[in-house]
Amino acid sequence: MRTRRRFSGEFKAKVALEAIQGHQTVAELATKHELHPTQIAAWRREAVEKLAKVFDEKGLEREKSRDGEIGARARKKGVGVAAAELLPGVRLVRAFNAIGYARMAEAGKRPAGERYGMPMAGDDAKALELASKLVREIGYEPVVIGPMKTMGNHLLPGTPLAGERSPDEIRKILATLK
Repeated sequence: MRTRRRFSGEFKAKVALEAIQGHQTVAELATKHELHPTQIAAWRREAVEKLAKVFDEKGLEREKSRDGEIGARARKKGVGVAAAELLPGVRLVRAFNAIGYARMAEAGKRPAGERYGMPMAGDDAKALELASKLVREIGYEPVVIGPMKTMGNHLLPGTPLAGERSPDEIRKILATLK
C-alpha cells in the first residue's frame, strides 16, 4: 500500500498557478510533478474560487490602515456622527459611496428612464440640491435617504444600499432600514 503524500500550501499554489497560466497541459504538469491530473485540476479550481477573497481581505486591511484614527472613529461612532464632529458647520452630503467608481463611467450612457439611483444622505437642503444636480449630470437619479447622522452609515460598501439599483429598489430597501 502506498503512503499518502502531503504537499505544502506553497507547492499547491505553484502547481495551481502553472495550471492557470496554461503554458503546459494538465497532463504535462501531472507528469512533471508526479501528480494525478484530477489533483491538479482540483487545486486550480480551488485557487480560482478563492482568488477574490485574497483581494477582499487585502482591501479590508488596506482600508483599515489607510483610514487610520479617523476611520476607526467613523466605524465606532458612525460615519455621519464622526463627519459632523470632524467638520463642524460644513454642509456635507454623502453620495457616491455605495457605487464603485469603475461603474460610474458607464452610467452616462444609460437612457434617462433607465438610470440607476444614487442614494444620498445630508442635512442641508441647498447642499442636497447641488449634489442632486451633480448626480444627474453623471447619469444617475438622486435618492435622498435621510439625514447624515442617522443614515450616513447605510452608504458604505457592503451595506444593503451598496451597488447599482433602480431608484424604486433603493426606496424599498430604505423602507426596511428605518
